[in-house]
Amino acid sequence: MKSIFSFLTIGTLACLLVACNKSHDHAHDDQGGHDDHEEPHEGEISLTAAAVEHHGIALGQAVLRELRETFSAPARLAYNEDALAHVGTLVSGRVSRLAKGVGDSVAVGDVLFVIDSAELGAAQNDHLAKLAELAAATTAFQIAEHYFESGKELSAAEAVSRSDVQQREVALRAAEAQFKSAQAALASGRNRLQLFGMTQAGIAQLEETGAIRPQAEIRAPIGGTVVERGVTLGETVTPEQPRLFVVAGLGELWLFAEVPPARAASLKAGQPVTLIDPATGRSATAVLDYVSPIATPGARTIRARAVVNNRDGSWRPGMFVTAKLPTLAAAAVRSVAVPADAVQDIGGQPVVFVPVPGEVNTFEVREVAVGPEVDGWRPVKAGLVDGEALVVRGGFLLKAELGKAMAGHDHSH
Repeated sequence: MKSIFSFLTIGTLACLLVACNKSHDHAHDDQGGHDDHEEPHEGEISLTAAAVEHHGIALGQAVLRELRETFSAPARLAYNEDALAHVGTLVSGRVSRLAKGVGDSVAVGDVLFVIDSAELGAAQNDHLAKLAELAAATTAFQIAEHYFESGKELSAAEAVSRSDVQQREVALRAAEAQFKSAQAALASGRNRLQLFGMTQAGIAQLEETGAIRPQAEIRAPIGGTVVERGVTLGETVTPEQPRLFVVAGLGELWLFAEVPPARAASLKAGQPVTLIDPATGRSATAVLDYVSPIATPGARTIRARAVVNNRDGSWRPGMFVTAKLPTLAAAAVRSVAVPADAVQDIGGQPVVFVPVPGEVNTFEVREVAVGPEVDGWRPVKAGLVDGEALVVRGGFLLKAELGKAMAGHDHSH
């Protein structure tokens, strides 16, 4: 799910919230934890800008969002097989040029590599011979046709015998058969050249110029990125090698989640899926498009597949992630919510820390009423409103600082 939290450092957001020209004094200037502030009120914590930055304290906002109960499943990202092409060669030969390498972007029809092929050269030469045979057969057919027509005219004038006309007709039928055979042979040669990868334009050029060009240009069948190259310059290749290049469209990836059979009943195409990178915490939303009707052999899980929008290229095939999928009774509930880590517990009371208006790097504790965690969020029933700022990272440190301040206050009495 696209994050609706835009984390800001406290130093940045605080300047938007306070009057920056206010001066403060504090008795513990040199003890590394506090700026020159007035003595904070009870329930407030003041820190230095350096401490805020060092501990990574960050602000966000309470937001109105839909919460849906989910469960976690291990998952991995893979190529979208509908946008994946294994590229081989239709002719044998030696690789004479590599036009693209791993990581290069390609469009449909871009040349990936070139092969010098004696096999292709022989096929082109044979095609030119068939072209010459057709030309000769065409001429012979035209002559036989003219000879037969003139014989019929002479027979009508009783200048030649009927048997002579019949002989001319037999010669015409033989020439016609030879002409049609030559036509078929030429068409077969064109098909063979196309099977070797030549385009119609290339074949037309060969027939027009008669120049043999035994270089086979192997082109990308789809647009995308070259993700594998299994051939080197000078290597001999054959049609039995189906993966000389692999081209993949990376704009969409597939997410495969391994789901326990008891959970799979709650899944159906069209449901939202959240994927989370456990190494960074980064997340994104995908859409479930397929749930396998059979269990994964040996794993005793059901494989569910989702489509992940990856137009920014931030996700990579082969990554292992966590998938958050909806439970059977998961009905969306709209509520003001905060990240679960923002809520602290003091004496059994849930609290959050909010910035004190007009006090730079000063935070006060606020009691809140929250519901159970749902997919990393806590619904807020009371204590915060939509859009209100609060500490979403580093609250545990502020809780510790508050504890020390309260202990010091008790000792002073």
